[in-house]
Amino acid sequence: MDTGQLSIFLAFAAGLLSFLSPCVLPIIPSYLCIIGGVRSHLVAGTVSFILGFSAVFIVLSILLSTTLFLLGGISRYITIAAGIIVIILGLNVIFDFLSFLNYEKRFHLNKRPRGIAGTFLAGAAFGAGWTPCVGPILGSILLLAGQSGKTATAALYLAVYSAGLGLPFLLAAPNQ
Repeated sequence: MDTGQLSIFLAFAAGLLSFLSPCVLPIIPSYLCIIGGVRSHLVAGTVSFILGFSAVFIVLSILLSTTLFLLGGISRYITIAAGIIVIILGLNVIFDFLSFLNYEKRFHLNKRPRGIAGTFLAGAAFGAGWTPCVGPILGSILLLAGQSGKTATAALYLAVYSAGLGLPFLLAAPNQ
């Protein structure tokens, strides 16, 4: 098995593993409620939900790989700056000296989106919400994708990761 095939296999396995993370597995009841709103097209609703979070992850991979490519030689300095930011944010968790970071804004919809478009938007929202929770696994795949140096390869890795994460959702979809 060559490195590319191994990377694809690892991306798929990472997606399956992400399904078991503490913030993905507990949302299965919410997911079933969302999909239940598309009763006549349960499989299409499920696929739409999967495509929603896949779009978020693939866009992240494209942004990361393109940024790493464009930055080229200054990536070492960016790594140092990112490390300093992480240290400052870690100290802020302990000492709370940057109180403006505690601001939170939530959106409340009076009417939830319905149909295939609604499940796509819900999948995208869940994907954005999961990003911090599945961070260690997703971060590893994003790093693998970013190091490939090719945007298409990065998008492929995250599409395969999303397929691994989406497979259990597809299997959990209620039968018609």
